[in-house]
This record gives sequence, structure tokens and C-alpha cells, in this order.
Amino acid sequence: MNRSKHLQTVTPFNINSLKSGMDTHGLDLLLAVSPENFFYLTGTLLLSQTIIPERLCIAIFFQKGPSAALVCYLEELQIRQDSWITDIHTYLEYKENPLQILADLLNEKGFSTARIGIEMNFLSASYVQELATLLPEATLIRADPVFQATRAIKTPAEIQILSAAALHTEMAIVETFQAAKSGHSEKMIANNLSARVLDKGATSNWITLATGSNTAINHPQFQTLD
Repeated sequence: MNRSKHLQTVTPFNINSLKSGMDTHGLDLLLAVSPENFFYLTGTLLLSQTIIPERLCIAIFFQKGPSAALVCYLEELQIRQDSWITDIHTYLEYKENPLQILADLLNEKGFSTARIGIEMNFLSASYVQELATLLPEATLIRADPVFQATRAIKTPAEIQILSAAALHTEMAIVETFQAAKSGHSEKMIANNLSARVLDKGATSNWITLATGSNTAINHPQFQTLD
């Protein structure tokens, strides 16, 4: 089975709960910009959202109509492969303003006067102010409670994923302590645990390690110690 085609036919989250929350708050659409909620809505984990927070990635969930996403052009291939969303828009980093492209897209779709739910807990004040300026007739509403309430209700598919992740984590912990021996440092045990968790499918953290002349380089390649 083609993985991308399969993902594009399935919404991985509790869509009914999300729409119910939007009804309660009178929202026409939601903008998910935090790494957690972008991943939740799109099914795509973009590590650069954490590494480079200013590289905005925005999931656009409409109360009525197909969802869309706006990402940096560098992220287009991954989201097309991993997400169920097919309406993908891009911007050229440092050349184009993603919020301007978002505003143009919403105007084009007839949402210039919409009630828009945004993540006040994540978006900086400058982004909120800029979006309000670009969409002067729209109403920006704090939608953090909508995301929180929806994500608190797990679907059977989510429960299966969480159960498997918990089991793999527990297995990694047990195996790590079974392999620990007298004389091992906490650092050695922690490294062993990290390796086992990653081997079982966890997402890697971004790590830079440098020694000797490499300490003068921000992001060096690993080298063999003399």
C-alpha cells in the first residue's frame, strides 16, 4: 500500500470533537501553528518547527470545507508524503511573508471576515498583531481551549498508538536496567536508555557534540577522537 495515499484518506484526530469545540466558540476556522497541534492536525512531524521556531508552519482547519496547510517550501515534500491534507501551499523563506500568504489565501477563499481561532499560548504578540493588520475585518479568537479539549479525548486509533509507545518505552527501561552493571555511571545508563528508546521508534533530539578544533564550529561533523 502506498503510504502517502493511505494517510491522505484518513483524518488521524478526533474531527467531531474539534468541530464541536469550534461550534461552541463560534469559529469558522482554526490555525494550528505550534509543533504539537500542527502535528496533531496534519499527521506530519516537522522537526524544524522546534529547531527554527520562526519558520512558520500553519495547518488551516475549516469548519466547512477541506483543510489546508502552509509550509516553508523546504517542507513541501515531507508534508505531501506524510499528511492526509492535499491542499498544500508554500512560501519562500526570507523572501516571502508566510502571514501575508496566509491572509491572501483566506481572502481568496472568502474568509476575510471570518472568526479565526488562533493559538494565543504559542503565537508571539508580533505575529498576532501582524495577522490582525493583514485581516482587519476578521476576528481573532483564542482557540487554545478548543485544541486542549479535543486532544483530551482519544480515538481508538490514538489509544492504540499511545499504548504501543508506552509498551516500547517500558521495554527500553527494563532492558536498560537489566544491562546495567556495577561501575556504570548514570551517564552511561542514560545513553543506553536513549539508544534503546530511539531504536524502538522514538524521535531523535537534535544534538551537537564537538571536541578539539571542532569546538570553534557551530554545527560540526562528528570526528573520531585521537
